[in-house]
Amino acid sequence: MSALFSGWDWLRSDKHHKYWVKEPLDPLVVLSRTEYAIFQVIDGLGVATKAEVMKKVVGPGASPMAVTIAIASSPAFFKIERAIYAVNGRPLNAESLVEARLRRAAETAKQSLEKLTLDLTRPIQATVVQSGSDVSINRRVVYLPKYLQGHVHGDFLHSTGKYGPISVALNQQIRHVAVVAETMGIQPREPFELTFFLADMTYEVALLNGINKTDSFTPVDNKQS
Repeated sequence: MSALFSGWDWLRSDKHHKYWVKEPLDPLVVLSRTEYAIFQVIDGLGVATKAEVMKKVVGPGASPMAVTIAIASSPAFFKIERAIYAVNGRPLNAESLVEARLRRAAETAKQSLEKLTLDLTRPIQATVVQSGSDVSINRRVVYLPKYLQGHVHGDFLHSTGKYGPISVALNQQIRHVAVVAETMGIQPREPFELTFFLADMTYEVALLNGINKTDSFTPVDNKQS
């Protein structure tokens, strides 16, 4: 192994056979686009919660699943404790960790409050993100917000019958709504509003900006992921 490392001119070692890079690595060069976006969030805070990362990184070009996989598997980050992350190889700032723990506690309290105050007799509106997967549109899934998991599930018909039925699984996957969203002109990884009416098991879809793109949109197969 020492012979292998000795051939890498970008490494330096000491007499204890410990190795470091000779020059600091440029995150913009060595990280993927998603990893770099996550890096910027965590580096700016010192220590960040997963919710903070998701809120700032998820969007066009970065699906919730892609961000979750990147933060969990990239060697650029390490998990300090549940839902709290730092940049790997950086000294851990105790004050930043304390602040992150406080923010995480506030996030958890908010989620608990949302569950406690959820009135299932009224329409339930959620902001979701259109799938950016490269599989066929009929196989793409959209994810229900976690705080609604277990509360909203089953098969739903469109409230006016204009669009087809959708299905919400207990694992937060919403099937067939990606087809509806595409028909309405919602682009891959674009947020949109989904409203559930549990009383009669129907749903509605709306654009966040309130503009209907249907008249000027023609669905195209094999959208960019």
